[in-house]
Amino acid sequence: MKRFLSATLAFTAALTMLTGCKHNYINEDTQEETVSLGSDPLYQHSASYEDAIKECFNATYSENGGKIFFAYMYPDSALKAAKEAGTYDDLINKFNTNQKEVLGRNNDVFTFGEIKEADEIDSNQIAAAKTYLAALSTDLTDTVTEDDLNISMGYEVIYTYLKNGEKDGEDLVLVIQLNDEGWKVITGG
Repeated sequence: MKRFLSATLAFTAALTMLTGCKHNYINEDTQEETVSLGSDPLYQHSASYEDAIKECFNATYSENGGKIFFAYMYPDSALKAAKEAGTYDDLINKFNTNQKEVLGRNNDVFTFGEIKEADEIDSNQIAAAKTYLAALSTDLTDTVTEDDLNISMGYEVIYTYLKNGEKDGEDLVLVIQLNDEGWKVITGG
């Protein structure tokens, strides 16, 4: 039940993240490699779920991490629809501007710590992840349905993070392999 609840509550947590109400994080080592999405590439390159979580963490609260953040948070088809509708660049710019303001208000430096625990997700969590991603995508398009989303594997992960080099806390995420898009990260707040 805990796992199912964490996945269903993730939508609320993601909305909170988009408003900048969480900690400020820095992008300490994101490398730019591309995954094609039409003529404008998205940045996401993680081969493992561990790397995906770290890259998403680093992008979440970096000044220019919007493309990476959204590449991990949304199905590619939703981002492509936003691009075709002409709203993608505004979405990225708003995120980046917000994060620059958040980072400017605080001198604390948050960095990724380590994976503390990882368990394979079950069928209930897969169903919850599909529901979450389809609902999240309605912000960008009404064409993404649960039937469009094939999750081949995933993990419920608890990881730690540091504040100014000292252990500060831990977070829970689901990280899933979606369609042929690579890893997607669903935050648990």
